[in-house]
Amino acid sequence: MALLLMGAAQVPGTCGSNRVEGGLLPEHFQFKVLVPLTASSGPEGWQAACVRVRLTNVNTGLNVMCQFEVGMPLRSHEMEISTALAQRVSAEQANLAAYAALSKAVLPGMACERFKAILKGSMPKAIVGSRVKADCDPALVPVEVLTMVAP
Repeated sequence: MALLLMGAAQVPGTCGSNRVEGGLLPEHFQFKVLVPLTASSGPEGWQAACVRVRLTNVNTGLNVMCQFEVGMPLRSHEMEISTALAQRVSAEQANLAAYAALSKAVLPGMACERFKAILKGSMPKAIVGSRVKADCDPALVPVEVLTMVAP
């Protein structure tokens, strides 16, 4: 079985037992400030983005919506975290997690949970203080991205 991630142009690749194409773009992560900065220094503030990805197994027709939130401080101990930086790092980490999760022959629902688990582990390593949640804050509007599992 091959996996096809539609919605963004990426170089196709083969991982494990599935072929994976496509990916998430930085623009898919529409960060919103949930807690503004109030002090002039130190880690503070919070921004988050909600993404909803449809995983479909074209062989079986099974599909599932995979929703997650990526959140991070507006400022860490080291630096300010701009929207552009937050978007770029989130897309990079989400694509790495998607390739790792989707390269194995699993059902879409299992792939979603696997993807979120991998992303939960990688985001805090990429940006200290960041985290991934399964449920999105009600203040966030989910950005929907098509993702397909294809033969």
